[in-house]
Amino acid sequence: MGTILATSVKVFWAFIQHNEKEQMAYYFRYIEGLVQSGDLHPERLALLTDRLLVFNDYKQVYGSQIVNGELHPIENPDSVDYRRLEIGLEPLSEYLERFDLE
Repeated sequence: MGTILATSVKVFWAFIQHNEKEQMAYYFRYIEGLVQSGDLHPERLALLTDRLLVFNDYKQVYGSQIVNGELHPIENPDSVDYRRLEIGLEPLSEYLERFDLE
């Protein structure tokens, strides 16, 4: 993918990621398609998935969302590192170090 297109895809993702939950839900399939085609890193879908879940009062899947300085509850926390590894993310403990959380 060309640099301009790659940048446009990331801008599109950022726009969706920081929009209202209805817009996130509407465009979720588009983001999913961009990940499946290899045009967007799976991390972006993980962030969108977790944010959408948190905004709808569900537990998150990948542990990417921190709310009011605390990690939002995770569904099946014992296997979160496995889910993160599957999509190329570091272990949750390493991610949380960036936010001075453990």
